[in-house]
Amino acid sequence: FFGGLVAAAHTEFIQALLIIVLSFLLIPAGLQEVGGFEGLRSLLPQDFFSLYSEKSGLGAFMIAMLALNGVIGITAQPHMMAMYATGNTERAGRVGQTYGNFVKRLVTIGWALTGLIVAAMVIQAGITLEDPEEAFGFASRHLLGPGLTGLMVACILAANMSTCSNFMVNTGALFTLNLYQRYVNEQATDQQLLKMGRISGLLLTAFGVLFALTIDNVLSAFLFTETIAAFMGIIIVGGVLWKRANYPGALAAAGIAFTLYYLLNYFQTHELKLIYSWQPEPFGWAMLAGFTALVGVSLLTRPENPDRIRQFFDNMQRLSDAEPDAQTGKRPLAALSGHELMLLDLPGWMKKERWKGFFQRYREDFWGFWLAWVFVGLLILLAWSLMQIGAA
Repeated sequence: FFGGLVAAAHTEFIQALLIIVLSFLLIPAGLQEVGGFEGLRSLLPQDFFSLYSEKSGLGAFMIAMLALNGVIGITAQPHMMAMYATGNTERAGRVGQTYGNFVKRLVTIGWALTGLIVAAMVIQAGITLEDPEEAFGFASRHLLGPGLTGLMVACILAANMSTCSNFMVNTGALFTLNLYQRYVNEQATDQQLLKMGRISGLLLTAFGVLFALTIDNVLSAFLFTETIAAFMGIIIVGGVLWKRANYPGALAAAGIAFTLYYLLNYFQTHELKLIYSWQPEPFGWAMLAGFTALVGVSLLTRPENPDRIRQFFDNMQRLSDAEPDAQTGKRPLAALSGHELMLLDLPGWMKKERWKGFFQRYREDFWGFWLAWVFVGLLILLAWSLMQIGAA
């Protein structure tokens, strides 16, 4: 599996870089086409230049729920463990994941500006796109030369192929280790595990392709998969934040969240289907019910084995990138180097001992958290500043 991950990482880096460069090439060509920012503003309504708008449906509550979806859901994505583990240190994993996502948000700002340009272009030309998802293809076809258009298409296809290979490796490994080895063949050899990983990765990817062929709207399908991850993320986040969380609570949390989500969407639309147009209200209520069920059912049922819980949280409090001690066999405590996790065992903050040596124990988390928010602010400022260009 490791060779597959390394190959996917190298190829995806090159292909994604080309996609980013070609995407930004659309902006100057598009602005020239519509007469710059002044022409853009003359062609489009004023509310198109707001960072959020209740009129468009992307209001403050929608943004808050999408943010919650992302924060909780990212913990349950199948490739997260492998992605973090590719760093040779914990800091490399943290920095790479955090600021890699910021780079994606930076590119998203460019894509949003491209969307405005396309909206102005179709108004200027007096045409209508049948599907909003045709906007990026329309921009590439009209603003890039024949060679660059072909390169863009090739890079998009190649990047998705390497992404799929990454998911094949991860889904195959998850199925093989968590289902096949645990419940079917506990004594499986490495050769058997490798073979099952390849077969399961292929079959699970085939199911993904069949799912893709049944959808009508890519955005709704994307948010659907993100919502699945968010509901499963309740289990992971709850287990890390709270020592008392247990198996029945986790099962109830996921089950109730999914059930309520579909019930609310059904009552709202009076249609029963797999993928609903994503709305923040059903998602918000489902998340609240899921976390409530996790806490309530966990308190009403038997706790997990105390030794297993103690071992898990002890491991979480130790550095994963340091060598074990020769005598004890344990890795050093993260608190000694300022790497202890602030959100681990949240109720533990009610104890006085947790606050001792705060800035020394949680230095990495504390300053890293605020530095990340500085970059969030800079991204928002950049987006807002772009929307002010050409304003009267």
